[in-house]
Amino acid sequence: MKTFFMLCLYILILIIPCFSQEKLSLTLEKAIEIALEQNEKIKLAQDDVRFSEAQIDEAKSTLFPKIDGFADYTRNFKNPVFFSNIMPEPIEIGNDNSIVLGLSLQQPVWLGGKLWAANEIADLLLQSSKENLQFQQDNIVLDVTKTFYTVLLTQEVVRVTEETYASVNSTYENISQLKLQGMVSEFDSLRAKVTVQNVEPAVINTKNQLKIVKNVLKMLLNIDINAEIEIVGTLKYVPLDSLINYQRMALEYSPQLESLNLQKGIAENVKTIESSNYWPSVFANGQINNISSSNDLTISANENVTTISAGLTVALPIFNGFGTAARVEQAEINISKISRGITLLTQKIQFDVESAFLNMKEAEKRIIAQKDAVAAAQKSLNIAKVRYNNGLSTLVELNDTELALVNSKLEELKALYDYLAAKADFDKLIGTINQGY
Repeated sequence: MKTFFMLCLYILILIIPCFSQEKLSLTLEKAIEIALEQNEKIKLAQDDVRFSEAQIDEAKSTLFPKIDGFADYTRNFKNPVFFSNIMPEPIEIGNDNSIVLGLSLQQPVWLGGKLWAANEIADLLLQSSKENLQFQQDNIVLDVTKTFYTVLLTQEVVRVTEETYASVNSTYENISQLKLQGMVSEFDSLRAKVTVQNVEPAVINTKNQLKIVKNVLKMLLNIDINAEIEIVGTLKYVPLDSLINYQRMALEYSPQLESLNLQKGIAENVKTIESSNYWPSVFANGQINNISSSNDLTISANENVTTISAGLTVALPIFNGFGTAARVEQAEINISKISRGITLLTQKIQFDVESAFLNMKEAEKRIIAQKDAVAAAQKSLNIAKVRYNNGLSTLVELNDTELALVNSKLEELKALYDYLAAKADFDKLIGTINQGY
């Protein structure tokens, strides 16, 4: 029995690490989905949206009447008196106990447009916070997309360097065999060995770079830095659909541009609020009081009375040292500054989307050219190996041909990455990068 228990325990010890080390498989779509759910910047922007919604409720409350209740109890240890020319002695008034219960109401009637402007500001702030959330989501999707492509690129670079290492090592082993047969010199053998030793650090370096970019991706997804992840996907060229008026699309979509337009609306409402200080403010007010007075806290009907009053209060600004005029001028200047910012941002968006488009086209041409270059370099290497094995070329020529093939493969990978990165920038600008998430 004890042996069986120990066997079960041993099996559990072996199994548990397998579960803890299970890799998280990530496609680009899955990585974006996780980032949108878990990234802290997204959560902060979502908090801002909820905060703005609460501000709207607060702003709406100013349109409703303000109702307050109050209660007052007074104990007169010595009642007040008044004097009269008719009576020789002071006349005492009131009772020992006085109780007042009441409700007061105040309703803004007209404040020069101030209240409606404040509500409009709250609505614009909510829209602005939603645009900021969209902007943050687009940025996160772009960062995750580019980082994901960087991981794919680095994985491919690791593959190329490992293939290169295997190739030069095979060449070195072949030369070693030929050297034993006296067919190649000691010099060629040493050169081949040095080539292998030079490629080996590149393999180590690219593997380290792969770990680093994977950690960057983990940070963007807000997952444990020690978690094992497996990246599923390839660097694949996808031709761009034909687009017309993509600059107009970018201007219509831009959350930043929309946010600036909303800020301009807020500034205009701030000017309305400041200008309202030139005008009188009108409030309606009312009050209901129940007043009781007695000597022994036993209140009879003739010791209790209810009063009701209502009225209007008008506050008329006369002079405040030209403060209102100064604040109105500040609001106008702020509107002008935001308008200039809109103009500058419009120009920047047009520049950025055109640059991204041109970068895509340039990378597209490089992809086509490098595919042909890789095929030609591979063919040249095959010929160089045959020539070297037959003593028709030198090891230097063979190494140069090998290096040309490696460079062609790396340039093709870089062209693919540059295209996909530029396409991600372009998609973000025209508003298609975050569709479907």
